[in-house]
Amino acid sequence: MRSVAIAIIPLTAGFLFAQSRTQTQTTTTTKTTWDGTLVDAACQSTHTERKESRETEPNRTVTTTTRTETIECPVTTTTTTFGLVTTEGRFIRFDNPSNTRVVEIVRGNKAFADRTPVRVRVIGSANGDVAVVESLNAEGEVQRERVVVEQAPAGDVIFDVRYGGDRGKLVITAKGVNFENLSDAKHSRSWSFAQIKELKRNSGNEIKIEPFSGDSYELKLEGAALSDAVYKMIGDRIAAARSH
Repeated sequence: MRSVAIAIIPLTAGFLFAQSRTQTQTTTTTKTTWDGTLVDAACQSTHTERKESRETEPNRTVTTTTRTETIECPVTTTTTTFGLVTTEGRFIRFDNPSNTRVVEIVRGNKAFADRTPVRVRVIGSANGDVAVVESLNAEGEVQRERVVVEQAPAGDVIFDVRYGGDRGKLVITAKGVNFENLSDAKHSRSWSFAQIKELKRNSGNEIKIEPFSGDSYELKLEGAALSDAVYKMIGDRIAAARSH
């Protein structure tokens, strides 16, 4: 029995040692947003002068003259190291990998070319007084808008409309324009594109159809408005019908 106990003790100790070695440490990085002025870190400097003197005459003590001067240098297209002076006056320097990324942003942005102070918003993480930058955007920076060319839909285009107090449907087909009066069928009308003298649009939801003969119709669209693409499509088909 004594020999068994001796064998178990080293095994247990070894197991506990293995557990202690497999422990891991997890570090959480907190993102921070800073607003301020982007500056050239190589030029940025803070000079503080403090002078103290004391006289030992009875009942007389003279102390301190303090002067603090802060020079903020705007960035240019040749700046290679950057920092941020926050709205609270704190200076934060960017780390080297961040400087490399910000160089490309500055050189590609005309806002930095005239040496005027540029306010920015920086998102990243802090390591003491050094910032690890994830994104940087200039205040008021113009974003490039994606231009979307609207296509006219294929097939018939149908709108809910009102004709006076009547409800109806306006249907744009490949051959013409139909108004189907759902309240009074006898007021329904159909026009080929060649029969239409003019089609006017007002504010996208009011349409006037004026044929070469017969009464004109003024319709008010309910819901979706008549888009530029559909309006142009109708105009093109009217022009094409007249040319034949």
